[in-house]
Amino acid sequence: AAIPENVIEEVYHRSSSLPSHSAKEFVLQLCRVSRMEIAGYGGHVGSRANFVDLSEQNWRESHTLVSKNTLEHTTHHNQPVIYSLQKLVEVTHYNMDSRPRLVFAEMWTNVAGHLTSTALHSNAAVAMYAVDSFRQLSIQFLTREELGMFEFQRRFLKPLEVIMARSEYASTRELLLKCIEQMILMYGVEINSETISKRQKKNIKKKGTLRSGWRPLLAVLGLAGHDSDENIASTGFKMLHSQVVQSLETEGGETEQISSNLLKEHFVDLVDALVLHVSGRWQDRSLLAIDHLIGLSQWLADGTIPLPRMRRSAYNSMIHIPGDGSDGQEHGGYGASASSAVPKKGGRHKELELWWPILLGLSRSVGDTRRVVRDKALETLLGMINTYFFPRGQSPGDKSIIPDDLDGTANSDTKDDDSDDTEKELQILQLIFRGILTSILESAETDSSATLSPPSLPDDFCHFVTHPPPPTATRDPDDSSIEEVLVNDDDLAQGNTWIETTFDPLMDECISICLRSLDVFHNDALVEEVLAMINSCLLSDSGALAVRGLRRLEKFITHDLTSDRVTEITLAVVCHMLARCLNVRSLSSVSSAVARVTEDKSTDWEEDMAVINDFVTEEEYMAQRRYIGPNATMIMGMLLFQDQNQEQTKKRKDEIKPMRVNALGTHWFLFLVEGLGRAIRDWEEAASVLGRYGKGTLVPDVNSAKNGPSPPHYLENALYGRKLMVRLILLLAQKIEQRDILTNDEIESAQALLQNQTQAMISSFLEKETLLLEDDDSNANKIISEECRAGEVGHLTTLVCDLLEGYNKFDDAHLFGLSWLCPMLSELIRSNNRAVRVIVHDLVSRIFRGPMITERMK
Repeated sequence: AAIPENVIEEVYHRSSSLPSHSAKEFVLQLCRVSRMEIAGYGGHVGSRANFVDLSEQNWRESHTLVSKNTLEHTTHHNQPVIYSLQKLVEVTHYNMDSRPRLVFAEMWTNVAGHLTSTALHSNAAVAMYAVDSFRQLSIQFLTREELGMFEFQRRFLKPLEVIMARSEYASTRELLLKCIEQMILMYGVEINSETISKRQKKNIKKKGTLRSGWRPLLAVLGLAGHDSDENIASTGFKMLHSQVVQSLETEGGETEQISSNLLKEHFVDLVDALVLHVSGRWQDRSLLAIDHLIGLSQWLADGTIPLPRMRRSAYNSMIHIPGDGSDGQEHGGYGASASSAVPKKGGRHKELELWWPILLGLSRSVGDTRRVVRDKALETLLGMINTYFFPRGQSPGDKSIIPDDLDGTANSDTKDDDSDDTEKELQILQLIFRGILTSILESAETDSSATLSPPSLPDDFCHFVTHPPPPTATRDPDDSSIEEVLVNDDDLAQGNTWIETTFDPLMDECISICLRSLDVFHNDALVEEVLAMINSCLLSDSGALAVRGLRRLEKFITHDLTSDRVTEITLAVVCHMLARCLNVRSLSSVSSAVARVTEDKSTDWEEDMAVINDFVTEEEYMAQRRYIGPNATMIMGMLLFQDQNQEQTKKRKDEIKPMRVNALGTHWFLFLVEGLGRAIRDWEEAASVLGRYGKGTLVPDVNSAKNGPSPPHYLENALYGRKLMVRLILLLAQKIEQRDILTNDEIESAQALLQNQTQAMISSFLEKETLLLEDDDSNANKIISEECRAGEVGHLTTLVCDLLEGYNKFDDAHLFGLSWLCPMLSELIRSNNRAVRVIVHDLVSRIFRGPMITERMK
């Protein structure tokens, strides 16, 4: 005979009387039974787990052990497959208030896991029932005041985040938001008992019990911003919007009686939820969320408002400030009076932990694919830094969180404190540069559209292997290749890529902050941070970002910084950055492997070939980095020569006017010249490796130009480097003649460098000319076609003539001091180019005629 229903119900009802360990086991087994019922009553969770039919007919067919006569009676068997799930909710309800909280927390772990998996069920009805069960239990649980630091509410409501993030049904997510709305309305506001009557207090006695539970609820509201369903996103934002508005209200109406504890205890969680809406797919709500972040920043900067608890040890947890000695509690916090919240001198820097989520959220939003959103995020972020992180009186709106007595007018007793405060505020700005502003550049790293518009090359760059980029005006309007790639993003389809639209404003404002700090704090600490930002661009795998960084580096050094602010350390950093841009990655190890393979001295041929093939693959994959070398060479020339305008340079080739040679100093001048010479050798060696082990000889093909401009060839980079090297050689020869401005060591180094680079130029010209005349196509050094080689030799011939003409313009006394030229000229006289031989003849004649003229003068 079947067990009566009332007996079964009594078992569940009296589960609250079981011992703790028995109750835990009872709940665990009930979860298992419920799981099997939902799966189709097979004794295990089988393949039918996600296909549940709740109809009575299906239930009867599944329960074959029950006779038809038994089915006619009203027993506990005549229940849908969620019967055990219903009883599980009831058992949880019975044990919630009767069990100690730690014991119930262990029971809830099993219940929450089962309810969460059920809420993610593919059957929408089952999923929604599980969500409604969460609602019932949560409302009951939230009636109890939270104890101290245990945060039971957060643990209880945590599964709601998982459901919101992983649920497949919009109806389930919508129901979840409605449940959260009910919880907030019932328990989310705090009543001021001094301003309401006893009758009102009795009617709303449940208000204000929501404490740590705010965190998962706000997380769910934030996740709604990323929902693909616009109605769900709109509902979540409306709920979040109402909480922000209510929290920021301070005057009039019900706000005198009702206040939210959001800003007091969950400021960061509220900010994180807004940031999620900023990065959501709905642009209007993204912009409104940024407006709310502005409102929160204004609230945070208001020194008359008690700050949240989180600022107890806020800044000290991020950076150690010697001599502070503050425990953080004396500057306000939850429950502190308004007067105690007003900081003493230098105290407000401890709010950085509260500012950080706002700044970091805006920083990430600057990488948004929508230009409107990223522009507003960037404007807001930089506006906050300028407004709230400079001394008062130096900021727009005079709302700085930094004290205004850093101007040196304080009395003698506070000067030391002012100095310490200045150091601390600079440390804060340095942290903002490193953790907030520099991280924005990661957006350029992931900007896949940057490859569609390759970086620019210098105007005087010579193409003899690759095809030059067509002028913008002559681009084929029918070419839809770019539109096909960018069809999914309206901003990109209009050419509004991140690098094109956001990089320059970002760097301009960062440099503006740096220059402002120089005026306010009289310290160049932020100059190093700006250089670090630019250096991160130069080290990027993105050629477009690196080229942009190079152009901005040149402008920063030559235009933004005045000469008195360019220190020796700054020059050293800039020179090393430029020299590093000329390097070819992994070339040293590849050169050794190529040498061993070529000379048949390799002990592990397969490993050496693997190294070579990896280098070739990397070069093919990161071919855009070849744009960096020519641009770095151009920037180097701009720093060393006055003729920055290229048209004027072409008209006045004979004039050599140093712009910053004296500012750089001879040491760094020689450093850059030597680095350029090394780069030219590396580029030619890399071209040799790619020509021998890559896809083969590069031959100009008119049809290939239709696919867009290709990255420059390493031989073209080497030629462009030699164009600058010719000018540097002649300038170096002039500097050596001015012995009064050089030390003996510098003269010795300069002479050795001058001879080496002149020899390298002549030797390279003769070698390439010889290869052009050879008929042996099997020569391993022939890495480009005859047509390309002819173009290269033609350009080299012009450079060699320019170099020899430059030497020929020196006076007899100076030229006589360059007698080491004679062996090189004797090699060059064998050239097949008549113009070269004529200039060589004139130089040799002048060098040998020099001593006779000197003897006559004696």
